[in-house]
Amino acid sequence: MIKKIGELTFNNGVLDLHYGRKSLNVSEEVMNSIVERMLKADKKLRLINGNLMTDVHLDNICHEINGLLQEKSLLSLSELANSYDIPLAMLKEIILNRIPRIINAKMHADSIYTHMYVRRQTAIIRAKIRARSTPLLLNTLLTVIISYLQITQNKFRMKKLTNPFCIQFWMSLRIPDK
Repeated sequence: MIKKIGELTFNNGVLDLHYGRKSLNVSEEVMNSIVERMLKADKKLRLINGNLMTDVHLDNICHEINGLLQEKSLLSLSELANSYDIPLAMLKEIILNRIPRIINAKMHADSIYTHMYVRRQTAIIRAKIRARSTPLLLNTLLTVIISYLQITQNKFRMKKLTNPFCIQFWMSLRIPDK
């Protein structure tokens, strides 16, 4: 009976046990006992959601995930589990076993991300911290505002700065008399 199951064609490394049971015309109990013996005999087979999968198929899934990671840099494991119809815990185990070998990424909690993603996020955080901690000179600020107002004046062909915002701004810059 195991030879007959072995003769059934694995579709890209996957065998649907329901289809296999109907093809061989055996009961579910017989099929389950045969599958258990096959899983014990061959460590490259896995039973996932009623499908018998080979390691080659799981490697192909990981190659696809690696390709998606190169495009998006960050992927959610729960979304991947839904798209590949694999339980989340099983997908985590599959990916963890293949991270250094097939998938060039890091995994944390419910997401996997590339090293480039980490570098980009670090650069963004550094830029934000630097922008907040670098002092801004009042002269620089006034020069930027004045050039903006001149551009605005030229754009609308105004002869005077009569914009209420401009008047309020200039009034707020007045230094009170002592």
